[in-house]
Amino acid sequence: MKRIFSISIVVVLVLFFTACDKLLDPEPYQSISEELSLESDANVKSVLKGAYAQFDDLSIYGGCLLRNAELLGGANELLWVGTYGGPRQIFNKQMNSSNEDASAQWIDSYEVVNIANNVLSALAVVDDADRDRVEGEALFLRSLMFFDLVRFY
Repeated sequence: MKRIFSISIVVVLVLFFTACDKLLDPEPYQSISEELSLESDANVKSVLKGAYAQFDDLSIYGGCLLRNAELLGGANELLWVGTYGGPRQIFNKQMNSSNEDASAQWIDSYEVVNIANNVLSALAVVDDADRDRVEGEALFLRSLMFFDLVRFY
């Protein structure tokens, strides 16, 4: 009985100290590093398309930004009768720091700003013929997000 117990302790210790670390630290498959994503002309243009894809988020130009602008600016011309608290706070102009519409717009807007800044930092790898266009589009996207943030906050 002592021998079986000793053998089982040795086996457990061997398994414990030889556990693999690779299963505990997996590499993400959905994302790539910034160096790889901005190393060529085609990749930079693809990242710029990703900035445009962020615009369809609900909190930016997918609808909520337009609704919130109407709720803020519609003085006695409209009435919010919905049950959601976020738009009600915006309509009453009494937003607090936990307003989910405001925080979602803030976060998503700065995601677009971050993507535009990444594109602007990699302009050196863009073809000379397209460099001005890519720079202009990235600057426009960044400035539009800043304009909307200034309008609301």
